[in-house]
Amino acid sequence: RGFEPGGLEHVSALDPRRVDLSALDELEAASAAEGFRSVPLADVLDRPRELHALYATTSADVPGEFTVDDLRYDEWVRECLRDPDLSAEGSIVVVAGERLVALSFLVADGAGRAASDMTGTLPEFRRRGLARLAKLGTIRWAAESGIERMVTGTEALYRTLAMAYDFTVAAKRVPDDYAEILADAGIKAQARAPMTPVVKLVFGVDYDKA
Repeated sequence: RGFEPGGLEHVSALDPRRVDLSALDELEAASAAEGFRSVPLADVLDRPRELHALYATTSADVPGEFTVDDLRYDEWVRECLRDPDLSAEGSIVVVAGERLVALSFLVADGAGRAASDMTGTLPEFRRRGLARLAKLGTIRWAAESGIERMVTGTEALYRTLAMAYDFTVAAKRVPDDYAEILADAGIKAQARAPMTPVVKLVFGVDYDKA
């Protein structure tokens, strides 16, 4: 009694064995050419402070009912990094040189089920497809490991898409400024698909509908 609805969490599920991962090899090659490589979480578990900094920074601006802006190290290690279901092999971290710049954590129950925990990229490395690279890496591991069902909460996705739509509406009021933003990002406007440039700004210039 006394509670009021504050939001709606959408949960999506897929069978990773049925996902077309043909674009992943090309994405890995393109990222490698720019100096990025994806590695299993197991390879960087000896760098917990850096992992926490990456996780905390990417969590802080995830759209949602609550802002996660005080993710204390000790609590995070206990509740996340030491979670017995966190897959050290199935979770993926993207590295630039020696810097950890993006991640996608995966938890698995050992009975054919898995769930995405957190996916994100440091602000200065966004719009390069690195979160997608990490996420697809977790899906590939899940498929190869016999995971039959993989779920993820999509509240942040729906909120982000809503904000992208609002941006599109606002951009119509200042078309010259919008055109300059697209030019700086190397994105071409498309009259037949007006939302595509905005989605590319949000999710990376390598985004495609697949």
